[in-house]
Formats: sequence, C-alpha cells, structure tokens
Amino acid sequence: MTAVTWFDSSTNPHFRLNNVFLYADDAKLFYYIRDLHDHTKLQDMINHVQTWADKWQLSLNINKCAVVSYGRQIDYTYSYFIRKQGIDNKLQRLDSFKDLGVTFQSDLHTY
Repeated sequence: MTAVTWFDSSTNPHFRLNNVFLYADDAKLFYYIRDLHDHTKLQDMINHVQTWADKWQLSLNINKCAVVSYGRQIDYTYSYFIRKQGIDNKLQRLDSFKDLGVTFQSDLHTY
C-alpha cells in the first residue's frame, strides 16, 4: 500500500494529512495511538476531513464511518466524532470490516 498526502492549502495551509489511504470514493485514516495526544491527533484528522468535505459541499455518510482498532492493548475509552449540522455524531466502533472482499479483524486475522 502507498500512503497518500492529503493537502488542501485552501482549508489550512499548515495541515498535511499523511495517514490516509484513498481508493475510489473511500478513505481510511490511520494513526498509531500511544497516549491521549495521539487520540486528539486522530480526532483532528477526522475534523480536517469533515471541514474539507463541507468546503466542497460533500457529505460524509456517518453510517459508513467507523473506528476499528488493531493490537493487543487497545484503549476503548476514547470515542471519535464527526460533526454534522452542529451535532457531534459518535462513530461506531467495530471489531471487523469488509473491504474489497477481504474481512479485516481487530485481532489481525483476515478471512
């Protein structure tokens, strides 16, 4: 896989989104979470994508947005949100998801 840099200087000239995979109309953000600062950084990335989508009058389908965590020591206490029409919508947390015919599980098994 190749990471793509998402850079939109019209939204914020100092913001670069390096941790995203893009395919067709799909985007996956990822970030290695070690502490509260990292949780905040990932939320900032989500906020930037939402701001970009709003600027270009695109709508994120909140029902198709989710959080999947991978690893042995996962902190499930932190939640992520997408703000839509002034309301913070909590993203659902999944143990697995299917992408291009492959199921990815939080325990890193694929089927």
